[in-house]
Order: sequence, then structure tokens, then C-alpha cells
Amino acid sequence: MMQQRLMAAFHQHDLDAAVVTAYGKGGIPAVRDALKMAKTPDAFKKSATMLAKYMVRKGERAAAISMLQSFIQKHEYLPAKTLLADLLMNEHRLPEAEKVIDALWEQDKNPSQ
Repeated sequence: MMQQRLMAAFHQHDLDAAVVTAYGKGGIPAVRDALKMAKTPDAFKKSATMLAKYMVRKGERAAAISMLQSFIQKHEYLPAKTLLADLLMNEHRLPEAEKVIDALWEQDKNPSQ
């Protein structure tokens, strides 16, 4: 069991590194190819969210918001949604942040949806 966790952590690290390298070389289109290396849906989602955080650190906040907005339309992942809400609030885009938070609230009230 411990070996499986270690292997998953190493794979996640390698995937994250490949995603960052791809983004540096070719932007989001190149990232799509790198994300195909993900062995699980969870690894895919973690790397996509990591990329948004990386973009914010590089000062590309608007691009990170745009990427997350597109991502959460297709993928159910709470860390991406909360990151998006946080970024929108920090940008004083409160109506947009409120929509994300309201959707999270509704999902919490009705977990089967």
C-alpha cells in the first residue's frame, strides 16, 4: 500500500512538471497533450488546478481564471471551484464569484446532483 502511494506521488510530481514545461513551451494547447499522461482522473484534475496556481504566481491571473472557468464546466473538482471563487473575489468580480459559491452551496445541499 505504501509503495502504491509513493508511486502515485512520484507520478503526480512528474505529471505536474510536464504540465508546467508544456505550458512554458506552448501554452494551454500544449498542456492538453501533457495532461494525457495522467493515469487517473484525480491526477488530471490535480495537475490542472496546480497549473492555475502556477499561472497566478506568474502574474497570469486573468488567464488562470479563464482556464478554471472552462475546466469546471467539464470536470467536477472542488479544489478548482474554490480556487476560482477565491481568484474572482480577489479581482473584485463578486457577481461571478457568487455564482460559483452558490453552485457549491446548492451542490452541498443536494449531493446527488
